[in-house]
Amino acid sequence: MLGGVALRQLPISLMPEQEIPRISLKVAQKGLSAEAVENIYLDPLRSVLLQVPHVQDLESIAEDGVGRIELALDYGASTDYVYIAVNEEVDRVMAELPDNYARPTVTKVSSTDIPVYYLDMQLKEPTGEMQEGEQKEFLALSNLARQVVRRRLEQLQEVAFVDVSGTLEAEIMIEPLRGRMESMGVSLAQLEGMLKSQVLPSLNFTIRDGHYQFPLSFDAEVPRLASLETLYFNVGGRVLQLQDLARVYRQPTRPQGKVKTQGESAISLTVIKQPAAQMAELDRNLNEVLSHLQEEYPQVSFTLVRNQNKLLNLALSNLWQSLIWGGIFAVIIVFLFLRDIRAAILIAVTLPVALILSVLCFYLLDISFNIISLSGLILGIGMMVDNGIIVVENIKYYHGGGAPMDTACVKGSEEVVVPMTSSWLTTAAIFVPLIFLSGLVGALFYDQALSVVISTGCSLAVSALLIPVYNYTLYRIRRRNKSATQAKVQPLIRAYEKALAWALARPVGMTLLSLGIVLAGVGAYRNLTTAQLPELEETEILLTLDWNEPLTVEENWRRTQALMAEVAQDSLYYTAYVGVQQFVLGEERNLSPTQAQVYVSTASATHLEETIRELNYQLSAYTRAQFSFESVDNLFNSLFSDAAPFIQGRLRPHDSRVLTEPEQVQAVVGALENHGGEELSVPIATQLKLVLKLDLPKLALYGLSSEQIVNRLAQELVPFEVLSLTEEGAGVSVKLGQPSARLDDVLATTFIKYQDTLAYPISAFVQNTYQESFSALQADAGGPYFPVNLLQSPAPEQAMEQITEQVTALGGYELDFMGKYFSSQVLVQELLVIMVVALALLYLILTIQFESLTQPLVILLEIPLSVAGCLVILWLTGHTLNIMSMVGLIITSGIIINDSILKVAAINQYVKEGTPLRKAVLLGGERRLRPIVMTSLTTMLAMAPVLFGGGLGAELQKPLAITVIGGLGIGTLASLFLIPQVYGMLRGGWAWYRKPS
Repeated sequence: MLGGVALRQLPISLMPEQEIPRISLKVAQKGLSAEAVENIYLDPLRSVLLQVPHVQDLESIAEDGVGRIELALDYGASTDYVYIAVNEEVDRVMAELPDNYARPTVTKVSSTDIPVYYLDMQLKEPTGEMQEGEQKEFLALSNLARQVVRRRLEQLQEVAFVDVSGTLEAEIMIEPLRGRMESMGVSLAQLEGMLKSQVLPSLNFTIRDGHYQFPLSFDAEVPRLASLETLYFNVGGRVLQLQDLARVYRQPTRPQGKVKTQGESAISLTVIKQPAAQMAELDRNLNEVLSHLQEEYPQVSFTLVRNQNKLLNLALSNLWQSLIWGGIFAVIIVFLFLRDIRAAILIAVTLPVALILSVLCFYLLDISFNIISLSGLILGIGMMVDNGIIVVENIKYYHGGGAPMDTACVKGSEEVVVPMTSSWLTTAAIFVPLIFLSGLVGALFYDQALSVVISTGCSLAVSALLIPVYNYTLYRIRRRNKSATQAKVQPLIRAYEKALAWALARPVGMTLLSLGIVLAGVGAYRNLTTAQLPELEETEILLTLDWNEPLTVEENWRRTQALMAEVAQDSLYYTAYVGVQQFVLGEERNLSPTQAQVYVSTASATHLEETIRELNYQLSAYTRAQFSFESVDNLFNSLFSDAAPFIQGRLRPHDSRVLTEPEQVQAVVGALENHGGEELSVPIATQLKLVLKLDLPKLALYGLSSEQIVNRLAQELVPFEVLSLTEEGAGVSVKLGQPSARLDDVLATTFIKYQDTLAYPISAFVQNTYQESFSALQADAGGPYFPVNLLQSPAPEQAMEQITEQVTALGGYELDFMGKYFSSQVLVQELLVIMVVALALLYLILTIQFESLTQPLVILLEIPLSVAGCLVILWLTGHTLNIMSMVGLIITSGIIINDSILKVAAINQYVKEGTPLRKAVLLGGERRLRPIVMTSLTTMLAMAPVLFGGGLGAELQKPLAITVIGGLGIGTLASLFLIPQVYGMLRGGWAWYRKPS
C-alpha cells in the first residue's frame, strides 16, 4: 500500500532535476561597433570574471551594439553565490565607464526557462505578402495574441510566462510638408517642440477651498489620431493646425523581423511553465484553453509545436513498455527452463513486489521517474529476476533430492543468501563509482546507479524473505515428482557435460581462444570512434543561418522562402524566424536582420536526413552564407549540449589591430583552407558597412559642428518618436520624419544653415564610402580568436600537427585546439579510472567472501573477455564509444561475475565435502547451469525491447543495451567453460593437465 501511494506521489519529468551551471551576461549599447563592444565592455569584463570563484570557462561574442558572455561554472557550485560575485565585478567595471553606458544584464541560466510549447497563430486565409487590408487583419491578430491569448495562457497556474514574437504594431506617422514649413519658417526641431508642448504634465497636488480640498486636474483631451491633425500652433502670429504643416496617418510599424509558418505570416508564442508544475496538468489545461479560443476565433488557427510533454510521454511510455516486456520475457524464460507453471507464477508475483518496494525507496530518496531512473529499472529487471531464479532453482534442487518442502525452502534459501549478497555488493561496487563522474554526466548517472542498486537490493530482500514463504505455500499441496523434474533437464545437462568435458580436455586451445577474443576487442577499441553521447535519431532540427550580406528583412525572407520551397513536402512542417525577433527570453532566438532560424519537423529521421542534405546543397550556392544545424531546444539538450565541433582550432593574432583588418585574416584563412590537408570549415562572418566621413576643416571654416551635421542627418534618415499615446490599453508611438529615402538623395536635398542666412547642402561636408568589418568577434579566457573547425578526421593528431605547422609558417598567430575530440577522451579516461576502482572493490569483496587471494582472480578473469565482446559488438553495429556504451561495459563487468560467484561457491562446497577436483568442477557446472543460463537470458531479454523502442529514452539507452547483451553473451560462455578450466588450473596445479580418467 505504501508503495502504491508513493507511485502516485512520485514526480514525473524528462530528466533528473539538475541546476544548469551557467550564467549569461548581455550588453546592449546602440551605436557601438563590434570592435567597440569588444574593447569597451567584453575585454575588461572577461579579465575580472575569470577571477570569480567556480568559473570554469567563459565564451564571449561581440556584435554591433550587442555583446554576450557565457560563463560555465564548476558543477555543484552555488549559482546564487556566483551570480552575486559576477554582479559585483560588473559594477566594478561599470565604475570606469561613462554614465551614459548601459549596464550589462546578468541572468542565471535555468532549465525552467526552456519553453515547453511553441504556439503558432495564423489567419486561416493565406496572407502571403500582406497588402494594406491584410495588414489591418494581421494587426488585429497581433492584438489578439498580445491582449487575449497571452493573458488567457498566463492565467493558468502552471504557466510562468508567455513570450511573443512576430506581431505587428500600429504607429502614427507625422510626415512634414517641406514646402509649407519652409515658406512659413518652421524647422523640424520647432515642429517637434510644438508637438511635445501639447502633452500636459501629470499633476500631483490638491487645492484647498475652505474646509475642503480637491485634487487638481485639467479637462484636456488626450491627443489621438483624429485630434492630432487639428492641434493648434502659433506660428509667427498666425494660428495654424498640424494638418497645415504635415500629413498625419496611421500605419503598421516596419518590422525588423518576421515569423513565417509554412510560408505564411504567423505569430509565435512560447509557453514557459512554473518550476513545480506538473506537465500532465499543464497539457490538459492548455489544450482546454486552446479549444475555447478556437471556438471563439474560428478564423484563426492555433498549432502547438515543439511539445515537450509529447517528448516526455513518448520517452517514458516506451521505457514503461520495455519494462513490462522485460518482465514478461523473464517469466517466459523461467517457465521454459523449469517447465513449471507455479515457478513462473512465483517469479511473476515477486517481480511486481520488488518493483513496488523500489518505488517506495525512490520516494524516500527523492528520485523522480525520468528516462534515466526508468532505464535503471529496466536494467534492474533482469537482475531482480536473477535472485528469484537462483532461490527457486535451489529450493527445487533440494526438494527434488528428497528433502521435505519446509526443509528445502530453509536450506535452499540459506545456502544462496551469502553469494547473492556478495553479488549485490559487487553490483553496488560497479554502479556507485559512476556517481563520481565529473560534471553533469555524473549527475545523470546518479539516478541510474541508485535505481539499479535499489532495485537489486529490493529483489534480494524479496528473494530471501518472500520467495521461500510463497514457494512453500504453492508446493506444499503435493510432492514434486523427482523423475519428472530430472527428465525435463537431462538433455540440457547431458549436452553441457559433453561440451564442458571437451573444453576441459583442451586447456591450451581454450587459452588461445580467449586470447584471440581479447585481441579482437583491442582491435575493435582502436577502430571505435569516441563521443560524449550516442547519436540520437531526430525528426526535427533548427537551421540557423547568416547570409553575411547587408540584406533587408524582406530579402532575407525571400531567400529563406526560396530555400524552404526546395524541400517543402506534405510531411514537412517549418516555422521561419527571420530577422530581429521580439522574444524577451532566450538568447539563442535573438537574431540580427541578416540572420534567420528555421525550425523543421519531418515525419521520420530518414526524411530529416534527406532534408538536411538538400538544404546543404541549396545553401552551397550562397558562398558568403554561414549556417549550422542544431538540435531543438529541450531539457536534455540544454543539460548535455554537444554542439561543439569535432576539433576547433582557435587562431589568436599577436597584434590586436588585426581585429579591424578582415582582409589580413581572410588571407591567412585562405592559406589554411588550401593547404591540401584535412577538410576545414572557417565560420568567419564579415559585413559591409556604409561609413560617412566628415570634412572637419570645411566645417570649421563655416562655423559648423559635427553634432549639427549628425543630428540633421538623423532627423532626415530615420523617423523619430516624439509622443507616445495609449489606445485600447496599448502604447502607440507617434513618429516625426520622412519615409525611408536613399542616402545620396538625402545628402543632396538636405541643407544646413550657416549664420541663419545661407544654407548649404550637407553633401558638401560629407563623403560616404564602404568598409568591410567583422560582424562578430569571438573570445574566450585566452582572448579574441578566429575559429578554424576541423571536420571529422581519421587521424586527428596528425591533422592538428599539419595545421599548426602551417600557422607557424605564416607567422603572427598562435593556435590552440578544443572540441568534442578532447572532451570525449577525458570522459573515456575518467571511465577507465572508475573501472579500475570498481575492479579493486570487486576484488576486495570477493576476497572477503571466498577467504582466498587467488579465487577472486579466477572470477575477475571473465571481465576482459566480456569487455572484449562488448567492444567487438559495438564495432560491428557501428556505434561509438560514448558515455552510455562505457557504462554498459562497466555494468556488464558487474553482472557477469555474479554467475561465476555462484559457480565457484558451488564448486568450493563440493571440494569441501571431499569430492575429487575434476568431478567437483563438473558437478558445480551442472548444478549452476540452469541458473546461469536463465539469469543471463532474462537480463538480455529485459534489455532487448530497448533496441526496438523509440523516443529519447530508448535512443539514449540503445548503446548500453547492445553492450550489455553482447557482453553477457560472451561472458556467459566464459562462465560456463572458461571459469571451470581456470579454477582447475589454479587449484589442481600441474595435476590438472593429466589426462582425465
